[in-house]
Amino acid sequence: MSSDDFSSPVRAKRNFCIMKNVIQAQRKRIHGLRVTVNSLRKRASLSGSSLKIFERMLRGPSSQKYDPSIRTFALTLSFYSPRAYNFVRNTFNKSLPHLSTISKWYRSVDGSPGFTQEALQALKIKHEYALSQGKAVYCNLVLDEMSIRRQVEWTGSKFSGYIDIGSKIDSDILPEAKEALVFMLVCLNGSWKIPVGYFFLDGLSGKEKAEIVKKCLSFIHESGVIVTSLTFDGAPVNFTMASHLGAKFDVSIMKTCFTHSVTGSDVFIILDPCHMIKLVRNTFGSQKYLIDQDGNQIDWNFLSKLVDTQYSEGTKITVRHLQFVREKMKVKIATQTLSKSVADALSYLCKDLKLPAFQNADATAIFIKKFNDVFDIFNSRNKLTKYQFKRPLSPATVEQFFSFFDELSSYIKNLKLGSIPIIQSPRKTGFLAF
Repeated sequence: MSSDDFSSPVRAKRNFCIMKNVIQAQRKRIHGLRVTVNSLRKRASLSGSSLKIFERMLRGPSSQKYDPSIRTFALTLSFYSPRAYNFVRNTFNKSLPHLSTISKWYRSVDGSPGFTQEALQALKIKHEYALSQGKAVYCNLVLDEMSIRRQVEWTGSKFSGYIDIGSKIDSDILPEAKEALVFMLVCLNGSWKIPVGYFFLDGLSGKEKAEIVKKCLSFIHESGVIVTSLTFDGAPVNFTMASHLGAKFDVSIMKTCFTHSVTGSDVFIILDPCHMIKLVRNTFGSQKYLIDQDGNQIDWNFLSKLVDTQYSEGTKITVRHLQFVREKMKVKIATQTLSKSVADALSYLCKDLKLPAFQNADATAIFIKKFNDVFDIFNSRNKLTKYQFKRPLSPATVEQFFSFFDELSSYIKNLKLGSIPIIQSPRKTGFLAF
């Protein structure tokens, strides 16, 4: 409108009414749009981590710290599936942190759960020193779980006792931890070992544990140290973990190594000999009878007769070794039961003295001696010892040891628990490991 539209009172009044109606219509339209917008916000609104991710996606690359909600989401998703995490990160314009950034979040410098920065620095020093000598540092990675008491305590800065995978997430809705998963490196061409991290857990599946192992291998790789083998005990979840890593413990298809997640080299699995010898003793002690390749009976009762005949003389076996149920975790009890002295005593009573009570005890003596020898090989440290199988693996012993391993492998494959081969029975773990 122009000034001419208001040149007379009649025109002014008419146009004023028109403008008033237009303004009222616009106000109604604005009100209606606001109602529509609010309705849409309620139906499809972004909040929490979704909103933060969307804002970072719009801003593009930024040096600002990640919001705690994004941090929680990224740690959780990468923990369960790194492949899915990479897909989501690429889909949302790389608004989520890189995996190397997440790896740094797992690290701790104050002894709290996670991979420790101090261990990484110590490993780098070891690697640099070895490099100056023209050598490399080779290590074995050991993992184990230990039960802990469920308890939450205030440490002065936060509550401790909830599950913690090194993510620094402080929340009172997390479940209390019941076990600690610990990682330790043992040097193979040196005489040192170092813990590299631990986590508070409430139980993990084999797949989840495999992902933590991959992260640990990646963490150690940054130092330059070479991990050639992985050691763990015979818990079923550990075998599931091994299968997710790429190994196979099937009798028909044995693959005792997996591919390193960074270098692509083979990492060999060596089951804990101490735990395996206990499993063999437990099977023998609970089942009482095994059958060897020649059909001879391997009889636990000969050990009872040995205790009665020669109590604490010449051998270390006593009633305590026969009634081991309350001391299943003590390796010493198991190794003294399956020892060379026990095998020699049974053989002497059977073949030399020819006592009727020990007739046919030679099969039991052979069984005990074979498992004593294989445990000695894995537990050796002194190359000057007199007994051949207590010497460590070296160019002087390698041929003899591998010949023994072939013989032992054939022996174990032909052992039977009743009519079932021992390596196909539910009690196969300890035998399969050796």
